[in-house]
Amino acid sequence: MIKQESAVESNKKYFLKIFNDKCVDYKENLISLISSFHSQYSPYDVYMKILYSYFEDKLTEPPTDEMPSPIVLADFQKDGYLSSLQALEKYGGVILADSVGLGKTYLALRLLDDFAYRLRQKALIICPAQIKETIWEPKLRELGIRADVLTQEKVSRDF
Repeated sequence: MIKQESAVESNKKYFLKIFNDKCVDYKENLISLISSFHSQYSPYDVYMKILYSYFEDKLTEPPTDEMPSPIVLADFQKDGYLSSLQALEKYGGVILADSVGLGKTYLALRLLDDFAYRLRQKALIICPAQIKETIWEPKLRELGIRADVLTQEKVSRDF
């Protein structure tokens, strides 16, 4: 940092000379650019572009050949299943969280069928205590899927 007054003035004059010689007034070009963008695209068009950009990878993916499974999913659950597969591939894990009654159990069973049953990978299910013995353990036995089931309460006590 220069503190000497004469050096500061000299540098300031040099900067202003370059600035005045090289600068071009951009204001009209900028206004023109913004105006043409605003008049070309409606808010609906911008919204559609945002949605397309967000879902582009899902729209352009070729259909996958799913392995047959005894767990049949509804169409909206298949979207969740495919998103879960992407998360598993990208992050090495997935958390299923959704509103009550939308089939998280069946979505999880389908994933477990793929990984714990077919590929023989280890699986851990953490669920509320009230559904461990009434839903998870019977369903896993019925489908022949091996997985460890812990309750949320047990996990929280152990930490």
